[in-house]
Amino acid sequence: MQNKILIILLAGMMTIISCDDCFDCDLNISQPYVSLVFINADSLSQLDTRLSQIETLRDSTNNLVDSLETITSSLTDSLLVIQVGLDTGNFTYQEVAESIQLTLQQDSIQLAESELVLAVLTEETSEINAIQSTINSGRVSISQIKNLQNDSLIIATDSSEIYNIPLSISLDSTRLGFIIAEEEYDLGLTYTRSIGEDLKTNVIVSIQGISETTYSFDSVKVDCTNTLCNANETTVTCYF
Repeated sequence: MQNKILIILLAGMMTIISCDDCFDCDLNISQPYVSLVFINADSLSQLDTRLSQIETLRDSTNNLVDSLETITSSLTDSLLVIQVGLDTGNFTYQEVAESIQLTLQQDSIQLAESELVLAVLTEETSEINAIQSTINSGRVSISQIKNLQNDSLIIATDSSEIYNIPLSISLDSTRLGFIIAEEEYDLGLTYTRSIGEDLKTNVIVSIQGISETTYSFDSVKVDCTNTLCNANETTVTCYF
């Protein structure tokens, strides 16, 4: 009989210890999170450089087109005057007329080539703008996201624009690891926690004061909806 009582008491103690690890085993615990956005800043810089090159080439090509059109107009007018003389039997400027006609043919070819260059530049600009829009949206394929404090996999998904990542509720910090395009990155966040309970006995873990501490990204920006920097309302943008 005493052995049975001892077993019951031990079972009860194990239940209490188990419940302490999760605040209360019969309660639902809310999971605060932070929103992460990833921007490929290196690619944006390269695209900006290419757009600048395109703009320079577009300006020079447009100047060439304007010049060719002016010359073509002038030569066409001159050829019309000479043609009037030729039609009346005055062949004094026959060679000049032939030279003008040859120049007009060459200018016509150069104009067509210039218009083609402008069309290609316009198409490339549209493609770059589309790529920039995709990058600025934060749509990046993340191979892996881990909580480095317990080495647990948080998320491994297809490309997304915003990743809502759960924050550690048992610590005042969260350390995350990422694999992006076969490159490894890390991000450390700190915050303050407060624990409460709602009317339905759900444990409420509130997190505020989110800020970055360490990171291997090029730069990190924390955007808060207010001065409190609450969880579920804060976005962290990581530039790589």
